[in-house]
Amino acid sequence: MKLIYLIVFLFLLFIFSSKLSKTVCLETKEGISKIHANKLELQFKHSLYGGMVGLSANVAGDKIMVRRIFSNDEASISYYTDEYVFRDGQFVAEIGDKMDVLLVNDGWKLRFGDKEIVTEDLTKIYVCR
Repeated sequence: MKLIYLIVFLFLLFIFSSKLSKTVCLETKEGISKIHANKLELQFKHSLYGGMVGLSANVAGDKIMVRRIFSNDEASISYYTDEYVFRDGQFVAEIGDKMDVLLVNDGWKLRFGDKEIVTEDLTKIYVCR
């Protein structure tokens, strides 16, 4: 009987843990890299206004849910949205958009948990299928 409980427990643990972490693909001209992550953050310098812009997102099924965009510079965030507040020294906008793909330029800092990557060329980010 204990063996059955152990098998059921391990099966449920496997099912639960596979739901916790998704695989995110980073596609560049060099190929595709895969990272296990539920959340990601992007940071870049705005090309027109010069402010640092950040974006927080998480995996929502087979989409990337952009949760928040923030900046230390009002002009930089207003380029993307007019609905933002000033909080904790930053301009912050709650977004909530689901996207199939995020396209990022070179020089963007990407953070996936404890992993940090700086893009070297155009990078396509999406949930691997």
